[in-house]
Amino acid sequence: MMIDYLHPFVNVDMLVIQSLYDSWVAPNILGIGCIRAGIDTCSSVQLEALQQHQMNTVKLIKLMVSKNCNSGTWAISCSHHVMSVGTYSNANYKVNGVTLQQAMIMFANKEACNLYDQLWPANKGCAYLPH
Repeated sequence: MMIDYLHPFVNVDMLVIQSLYDSWVAPNILGIGCIRAGIDTCSSVQLEALQQHQMNTVKLIKLMVSKNCNSGTWAISCSHHVMSVGTYSNANYKVNGVTLQQAMIMFANKEACNLYDQLWPANKGCAYLPH
């Protein structure tokens, strides 16, 4: 993620929208191509690497937003890349029961909005959806 380098220089409210199993990052950065066919096709070794990446990503996002009390997060455990396109109001894509659209409204209204999803496949709504 490039945001970890840029965040210290951002002086405005920011809502971080992130797929914790990014379908571009997995094959291109982590070298885990099985995600293209679905996370459920990955070996136990590949899945463990994806789970570790998910946990590291959550730690990094939490560190970033802790430095700016006006930042928020909507981080989902689904295999997807651009979460703000095509999933905005899709009821299959929820973090703790909150869609991206609802999270954006909460953030705009200055309501607490730091939503992190569980490890895959706990998010039953989108765990097996194609990316």
